[in-house]
Amino acid sequence: MIAAILANGTDKALAMVEAAKQAGANAGLVTVPFYNKPSQRGILAHFEALAEGTDLPLIAHNAPDRRVVDASVDTLATLAGLRGIIGVADHDPAAERLNRLKSAVPREFLLFSGDDRSGPVHRVMGGDGWLSAAAAILPGHMRALECACMQGSWRDVQKHLAVLRPLFDALALEPHPATVKQAVRCYMEFGGHVRLPLVTASRLTSRTIAKALEPFVTSALGGDMSANLDETARENLDEGSGVRRLRQEADAHEVMPQACAPGRCS
Repeated sequence: MIAAILANGTDKALAMVEAAKQAGANAGLVTVPFYNKPSQRGILAHFEALAEGTDLPLIAHNAPDRRVVDASVDTLATLAGLRGIIGVADHDPAAERLNRLKSAVPREFLLFSGDDRSGPVHRVMGGDGWLSAAAAILPGHMRALECACMQGSWRDVQKHLAVLRPLFDALALEPHPATVKQAVRCYMEFGGHVRLPLVTASRLTSRTIAKALEPFVTSALGGDMSANLDETARENLDEGSGVRRLRQEADAHEVMPQACAPGRCS
């Protein structure tokens, strides 16, 4: 179990790391500090203090699209030399950056991609995996995609991506976890609720998610999606109403006020 540690103060981050350790976490995913825009030296000092203050293995989470600041390749290479920093989840999808990182860090230092859309290519190019939102919805299919990437079977990777990519794109239309919870709500009898300032997925996004899930209801990859569902959802599929119910769920979804108009969230 890897615990997400989201804090822009070093003392608070260290307290959260220790709480995660006490709760039984195997590692911590620690974000690069946000909002206060630390320099590269500040980022290094932050992680140095965390590494010195705990024996819980830590993975740096570099997400400049969310955190304002971007840890450079040189900074990440320095972090790789710290005791207890075992890897980085990097949201920069550029192949050139991955190649630079691989050349700059020890072989055992883990290099993860930050999202589903860039993750498979990152994995095929020598990365160690990615942070997957879709895995919370279709764990079996995502495991199959990961295995194809790990084995270097590009034909199988393309086969899986052909049906998975619309779901990746749909989940990215609005912030996680709102879209992930809506996807779960489509075929389970729970989910959808998020805490402010996040709001539930818009009707347009909900319909897009439902459409992206249709191939899995009809087992487009040759698997049996019903094996992953609870008893109520399995009955819906057995009755042949899976696709129709997905659409009904999206159409009936109660829309809360949105931060931006439907169709403009991306």
